[in-house]
Amino acid sequence: MLRSIISDGKHKTTAFFKPDSNIEPKQIIKITKRSFKSDQQKKLVFPFIHEFIVLKSHPTLIGDPKQINQRMTDKQEAHFKKQQQMQQQKQQQNQQQQGQHQQQAQPNPQVRQPQPQTNQQQPQQQAQVNRQPQVHRPMVPNVNSNNQQQTKSPSAPKVQAPSSIAPISSLNMYNPSWTIKVRVTAKTAMKTWDKGESNRGKLFSFDVLDGHGGEIRIVSFKEAADKWYDYINIDSIYTISRGKLKLNQNKKYSSIKCDYEMTIDTNSVIQLQSEDPSISYGRFNLVSLEDLPKIEKDKLIDVVGVIAQSNPIDKYTPKSGNSVIDKRKIILADQKANVEVTLWGALANRPDLDVGKVMVIKQVKKSDFNKVSLGTVSSSSIITEPKGCAKAEVIQGWYAKYLENDVNWNPLDQTEKLTMEGSSGGTSYMYQDTIDSIRLRGYGTNGEAEFAKVRATITNKKNDSDPWYECCPNPDCKGKKVIKNTDGVTFTCPSCKQQMTECSHRYILNVTLGDYTGESKVMAFTKGANAIMNGLDCDVLFDMKQNNEENYTKMVTDVLFQTYMFTLLCKSEQWQGEDKVKMTVTNAVAPNAVDTAKSVKSAVQRIRAYEKAFPQ
Repeated sequence: MLRSIISDGKHKTTAFFKPDSNIEPKQIIKITKRSFKSDQQKKLVFPFIHEFIVLKSHPTLIGDPKQINQRMTDKQEAHFKKQQQMQQQKQQQNQQQQGQHQQQAQPNPQVRQPQPQTNQQQPQQQAQVNRQPQVHRPMVPNVNSNNQQQTKSPSAPKVQAPSSIAPISSLNMYNPSWTIKVRVTAKTAMKTWDKGESNRGKLFSFDVLDGHGGEIRIVSFKEAADKWYDYINIDSIYTISRGKLKLNQNKKYSSIKCDYEMTIDTNSVIQLQSEDPSISYGRFNLVSLEDLPKIEKDKLIDVVGVIAQSNPIDKYTPKSGNSVIDKRKIILADQKANVEVTLWGALANRPDLDVGKVMVIKQVKKSDFNKVSLGTVSSSSIITEPKGCAKAEVIQGWYAKYLENDVNWNPLDQTEKLTMEGSSGGTSYMYQDTIDSIRLRGYGTNGEAEFAKVRATITNKKNDSDPWYECCPNPDCKGKKVIKNTDGVTFTCPSCKQQMTECSHRYILNVTLGDYTGESKVMAFTKGANAIMNGLDCDVLFDMKQNNEENYTKMVTDVLFQTYMFTLLCKSEQWQGEDKVKMTVTNAVAPNAVDTAKSVKSAVQRIRAYEKAFPQ
């Protein structure tokens, strides 16, 4: 049913129309046939419009209509209760007759494939379907009164009448009697939560698509999740009924634009169906990789590409330290660009993430980290070699064509790199800036921090102060700077409030970087400074100054005139009333001849492609 609000100019009320009703906002209609529907729980009554005539359209609202009281009168409530009792009695009679018919026809139920119906059988079975939907259940364990496990076998799938199948677009919370026929397009891994003994459980969700192009997300919790998880498979077709609908509160953060979200429980009815070519394999709102820089931060999108690089699984420990999460970084490419994607949790452990596989990632979050990158979230799903996706087929043909001519060909050599930092921390396939181009491109001046990669040499170092600061040795304080007390001997940590006579030290280097275009002052803290100091621990350097001044001087001067591939974090800050871009070294890697050659080769190929596309 279609839910709408109708008005006569003085009063307004909620009304319902048939799913196939061709109604639009601001139409003036003449109602020729109507009835009333009731909501017994809320004791509300609604008009149901069966037939109407469209007179004309009106650009504005007529009058100032007031909401009328839709609560039932005592007389209406008694009428609807009597009507409901009569319907229940009729359904019970139909169920008894249907049960007797099934016992005679199938004394030993077995799983069987759907058989084509003859013309003589079809009217009788059609009438049974219209009177009472068949209840079909998958093979699931059931516990009887003696705690013995039994197995239920699902009855054979029945081909329901087209009138009993409702489009997803017609679902609403006021009509619980519906059946949808859908294809599963995405399915998440089983997730668990544990917030104490009284609040723990599990859940999974899956997305479905019907033959009218409607989509909805279905969620299952706890016991129902155990029941349905193995039964639901991607690309399979099911009929689903007895689900509960609720408003989709996260619609703007999802690519599923349905107004509702469905929850299934152990009483829901889900039946596997035979293949139906009228239901497509997926509906993808694909974004081209070259358009990712235009997408707003944290937006969930769908992308498609070929896996150009797949790294080993890594472990990540959150700040809470309560668990360890698997993560894997891959590089996804299409004909024009490539981007780094971080896969989390169960998606990182998929066995089909081989180089050369074409895949669609649904509900992946766009991030500005390292300029442009992508990361999966709890609702993300991966479809390798997707069916019915024209763009995936084009990318597969493009990849196979080049690979046929050159087995060592890599799409990273001919596409634009959107992510500045590589997954391995190396220097291959990175766009390289210069000291002058960082200023000309305006890195960090748009209000957000940006990364730049530049090959430069350390030309000077600030020597008027020590290259470190005192910090708390407590690991929970994470390098918090300590305050020296008035006695000149002890220190106090402002975080843990502990006093100490000895503290740890962390680097803070002020150096000048230079290349053939100019020079710039930068700062280097723990990670970047450790790379510049060739891994020498700051506490060791501090002890060296106390015990061997000559070795200390040699160590700090040896960093001069060393060349590295620097990763710089650029951010604009206020300094004496002026905006100045502050650059911080986040990593420094010694130049690699092979990586440099690949970068030059990639740049030359892009120049040739540009000259070919735009000849002078």
